[in-house]
Amino acid sequence: MTQFERCKACGLIMKSSKRYTICPACGVPRSAFEEYRETMSGRRKLILDLHLHPITVHFPQAISTILLLLLAADMAFSIDLSATIKVLAFILPLSAMAAFISGLIDAHARFKKLTTPFIVEKSVLGALFLVLSSLIAAMCHFFGLESPWRYVMLAASAGCVASQAALGTIGIQLMFAKLPGK
Repeated sequence: MTQFERCKACGLIMKSSKRYTICPACGVPRSAFEEYRETMSGRRKLILDLHLHPITVHFPQAISTILLLLLAADMAFSIDLSATIKVLAFILPLSAMAAFISGLIDAHARFKKLTTPFIVEKSVLGALFLVLSSLIAAMCHFFGLESPWRYVMLAASAGCVASQAALGTIGIQLMFAKLPGK
């Protein structure tokens, strides 16, 4: 069975090894290391170690930010970016749905329930992001970019970016938290 150590200063968990004389993350001396024993089941640890949610949230973050910039550039400089905007508008709600589902799976694996204040807040913000991204896709499909609806699309896109920022602020606080046990 693999032995682990934890840096008491920064919390880094690493395989026990005499080769580290200092913490590879924060640089404190080896005297700050302590033995660490994993307290969760192998199945839960496997789900969390896949990092599905932290990976999947980067796609809608990037897409919503790029979409906002492209919509603004299309309006401000009369550059025809409609094809790119339409593709991104179609992909955005799909990536948002993947991030939302992976967030629920991650939250359940970490905390065993989805009703804690932070998880509820993240779920509401995630649902808002999903609705806004779906609204953008629907408007792009039904009205196109030549209509006055593009201003609504721009506002919805800004709302997507704002909700992603709020989600990230909460998510960073939860990133390393998890309940022990099975």
